[in-house]
Amino acid sequence: MNNLNQTQYSIDGSWQVTTSSDDDYMGFVFGYQNPSNFYMFDWKQGTQGYVGTTAVEGMTLKVFQGATGDGLVDLSLDELWENQVNYGHMRWL
Repeated sequence: MNNLNQTQYSIDGSWQVTTSSDDDYMGFVFGYQNPSNFYMFDWKQGTQGYVGTTAVEGMTLKVFQGATGDGLVDLSLDELWENQVNYGHMRWL
């Protein structure tokens, strides 16, 4: 994390999942400003519910915009989990 302008860079790589029994998220954060203001790209292997929210299999792009900049205050696990609708400080892109 730094203040270097990296708008002319690209990310290239590959991921591989070698299990069919564990379907946790995997992904990365970019555009990081502070613990509650950032973008997140993630991928979920299988659809799964959690406390009234749903994580549907596939890729998503989200932006988190918390008011205080303190992720422990602004964000909840529910906001990180949901990937189909806007939820709290998370907007689904």
